[in-house]
Amino acid sequence: MNALELLRKYRTKILLAALGAVVFFQLFACAFQIVRYERRLSDGRRVILSMQTYDPYDAFRGRYANLRVESPEFSTDKRLCKESCARSFFVTYKAELNDRNLSVIDDVFIDRPNTDLVYLEVRGTYEPRRGVARLTYRFDRFYLQEDIAQAVDRDAGLLTGNNNARVIIRALDGKGVIEEVMVGDQTLIEYIRAKEAKEDF
Repeated sequence: MNALELLRKYRTKILLAALGAVVFFQLFACAFQIVRYERRLSDGRRVILSMQTYDPYDAFRGRYANLRVESPEFSTDKRLCKESCARSFFVTYKAELNDRNLSVIDDVFIDRPNTDLVYLEVRGTYEPRRGVARLTYRFDRFYLQEDIAQAVDRDAGLLTGNNNARVIIRALDGKGVIEEVMVGDQTLIEYIRAKEAKEDF
């Protein structure tokens, strides 16, 4: 029996085995992402960033707060690139928060730093003439419960331009996940619930 005849005879089994392998790989990839996400939340250290936010609705991707984290500039005497460049940088943060309860950048590196300070890998541009790195954070979406999303939808300006809005990141090995969105001393959910309670009263 030649190879072609074997292929015809076992075609269904081969297709089922291939389909099973694809499904297994997809499940494994999803499980790996979940484990990695949960590890960052449980073991990561906090970085608190200032932001602005608005809340669109995407029928295909669900309801989320589209976060616009402030893009800081950091002046450094180090020459990060010979010429202007756009690339990934590693940003370390001081242990103490500033008077707005925000994390403060300590330094910027090209390579992964060997440090006890918490750090994140971010995108950025560097201008050697000015000695300035402009940084862009990759945290842009925070998914919401349906009722919370509807409450934000009803008031499009609820968080936009709110100077007390902050996003809390859990960082581990340079990678981060969004832990919470804060408005003043309240979580986003607490803030909306309190606002609704006042309106009902």
